[in-house]
Amino acid sequence: MNFLKSFPRKKRIDIVDMLRGALPLPNDYKELKMIGKSLNMPDEEVYMIWENRMKQVLESAGMNVYSNSGLINSMFDCAKKYLMKA
Repeated sequence: MNFLKSFPRKKRIDIVDMLRGALPLPNDYKELKMIGKSLNMPDEEVYMIWENRMKQVLESAGMNVYSNSGLINSMFDCAKKYLMKA
């Protein structure tokens, strides 16, 4: 209960739905970082969850992440550098 109370009231329902599997993990890094902060997760671990989620989103949209691995790796390397310094 204390975990849920650490989120704004409007977010609590979304958090419960994510935990029970009704909603996918958010792909908004800021939102995912807020969840990670409440769970005392290191930023590196939160970033890895976000990166995996973004790869799922790209694959579900039809992108072949394996044949485009150069592009994907460059994109996520830049994103990681930006997000880890912020």
